[in-house]
Amino acid sequence: MTRGVRSAWPTVLRQTGLAIGIGLGLWATGWMLGFILGPVGTAQAAAQVGMASAPRFQSALRWAAFLAGLGTLAIVLLFVQFARLATRLRAR
Repeated sequence: MTRGVRSAWPTVLRQTGLAIGIGLGLWATGWMLGFILGPVGTAQAAAQVGMASAPRFQSALRWAAFLAGLGTLAIVLLFVQFARLATRLRAR
């Protein structure tokens, strides 16, 4: 599909670095939320049901934060592609 098309490697590497940075930022956000809020929420939940020790549910909070960020990025990408198509059709 890209035969005969020259690509600017600095641009490709820069965009790849941005994508990796965004993914790492999403992961770090989920990890920090799980680290900060996880023990509080699980200790309260364990106390409400009468458990002696808190279960380990922090990973659910981490995954929820990661997936919410990823979903938001997917929606933004979808709207950008729709806008690109709309401007291309309007230009004709």
